Amino acid sequence: MSGTARGTALRVADRLRGGQVATELADIESAMKPSGLAHATRASRLTGVLRHAESHVPFYRGIGSARLDEFPVMNKASIRDQGDEMLAQGASQRRVYPATTSGSTGTPFRVLRDERKQHRIQAEAIYWGRLAGYEVGQPLFYLKVWSARNRLSRVALFSRNVVPVDVAYMQSQDYRDIYEAMARRRHPLSIVAYPSVLESLLRAIESREAPAHPAPPRIAGIITQSEALPAEVRAAAAGLLGRMPYARYGMEELGIIGQQVPGSGERFLVNRASHFVEILDLERDVPAGAGEVGRIVVTDLVNVAQPMIRYDTGDLGSFAVDADGAIDSTWLQTVAGRRQDRVYDVLDRPLSSMLMYKIWWRFPEIRQHQLVQRGQGDYLIRLNVGGSFPREPEFVDAFVELVGHGAHCVVEYTNEALVLSSGKRKSVVSEYTPPTQSVSNSSCVLRS
Repeated sequence: MSGTARGTALRVADRLRGGQVATELADIESAMKPSGLAHATRASRLTGVLRHAESHVPFYRGIGSARLDEFPVMNKASIRDQGDEMLAQGASQRRVYPATTSGSTGTPFRVLRDERKQHRIQAEAIYWGRLAGYEVGQPLFYLKVWSARNRLSRVALFSRNVVPVDVAYMQSQDYRDIYEAMARRRHPLSIVAYPSVLESLLRAIESREAPAHPAPPRIAGIITQSEALPAEVRAAAAGLLGRMPYARYGMEELGIIGQQVPGSGERFLVNRASHFVEILDLERDVPAGAGEVGRIVVTDLVNVAQPMIRYDTGDLGSFAVDADGAIDSTWLQTVAGRRQDRVYDVLDRPLSSMLMYKIWWRFPEIRQHQLVQRGQGDYLIRLNVGGSFPREPEFVDAFVELVGHGAHCVVEYTNEALVLSSGKRKSVVSEYTPPTQSVSNSSCVLRS
């Protein structure tokens, strides 16, 4: 946490609370070393997690094995269906922290983290942030969809030096204003953003005229998340902002799974300190072949309150292959998907692809959602709610508030998984490219 005054203050605060974050950070640094001892430690932790689950988690009782391939592959739906059977005995009496996903793949989800996992998440942010150039305490422009659920307190914003920027409705001039605000900063700053938002920022920079601050901002690091980072956006950011952005692959329920680092190119260094990652065949629960794209399946090595074992993330990817043609599981060569389509409001103004994040968390009945834009102000929302949904009108009203009154909104219900022909889950699909013409109003209707 060194390097900034706020970083020093956070380090001191952690020490006064027992130094748990510092302990986890040291453990990550040790476990990420390419040594035989680190490999043996990771293997031992995997065995420990499996034995703990078999002994203390009702769903896993009776497996009688500490072999990973004896455990079933699970996904959000199957874990949710098992309910409390997935929790370790006594978890509800421990201090636990619910982690709710943003539903970027269309499936909102909640997992209980234990106290160590909570500290681990903080330590991971420090370790992986440093690899991208970010030091805790630096000004951090956090460009994402902010809502009542994920809003940080004033104390947290100040202590972490975070500048929250809600991108749900941002237009070109807003991005230019943000860039000018960055340029006014006297100290180096870092950026965390969706790739689509970073692309919009770069386009706004290119289009600006007579900048108030001709000197560019001093960028220490750029991290992207939640969507795929196109190579052309990486190159443009390196040219216009002077820093190469690094894509981070992770999720709320697990933490950081991998990240691009200096010298890695398009590959992701796997977070071996906290997770055991498998690439499984698209159809069967067996390892994919060398270089083959398969399902990314992750086992959490830290959280014991709700062990996440062989968790199918819903994403596709492949391991790197070494010079001898063997699988190198320390690197994800590819991570497919999560690049969402662009959608627009009723006036054809672009919206963030993460727009639904503003409302879905208010409706826990929703198992999966998919937003399809079919035309100007014309939307189809597919919902998997697993039963009746009496709050449907409230949901529609909330959605109309997002995209604008006069939207034509059709709601469909399905018990099927909302996936594309490729097998990928995608929460936003656009079938519309806006013309240069005005919008006409129409009514919002419901259909089951």
